[in-house]
Amino acid sequence: MAETAEEFRNRLINQYNEIARLAGALAHEIKNPLSTIRLNLDLMAEDLTPPETQRERRTAIKLETVRNECKRLQNLLDEFLNYARARSIQLRPGNLNNVVQSVLDFFMPAAVESGIDLSAYLANDLPSVMLDDESFYRALRRFLEGLLHQLHLSDLAVGGQRLVGCYADEFWYTFLRLLVEVVGD
Repeated sequence: MAETAEEFRNRLINQYNEIARLAGALAHEIKNPLSTIRLNLDLMAEDLTPPETQRERRTAIKLETVRNECKRLQNLLDEFLNYARARSIQLRPGNLNNVVQSVLDFFMPAAVESGIDLSAYLANDLPSVMLDDESFYRALRRFLEGLLHQLHLSDLAVGGQRLVGCYADEFWYTFLRLLVEVVGD
């Protein structure tokens, strides 16, 4: 017997709640040793203040780099925990193109500043889809933040590299495909 739309929705909600619970537990397990690492890095940095030798200066710079990465991980975990908190998913008929365009609009100033051409190729004839606009927006934004960060750190960002934004181009049964592609000049 085929699953009804309500049964499908309930199954998705149950899966989401289980994943959120597991993800939250994992994030908390990561936060504890990360806090210990940060504390010890702070203590080591205090021992080198002020650095007196060239070796101590190099060590202080390396410590600061690791401390900054620990802060970044801490912020990422905090955001992840915020996202992982179980909440009800509000699926409504929506326009995927509108959400994708909103995310791209958010990134446009940073992309232009980095010399990245962020372009959207959105199909005009996409059907309405059931989605939680806010959750999808946050997930896509986080994904693009990571991608732009990696482009910035790599040689790909040099020379007017084009990030061909997101385009949703295929309707296949009840699924839309969202593609992100990086191409060179």
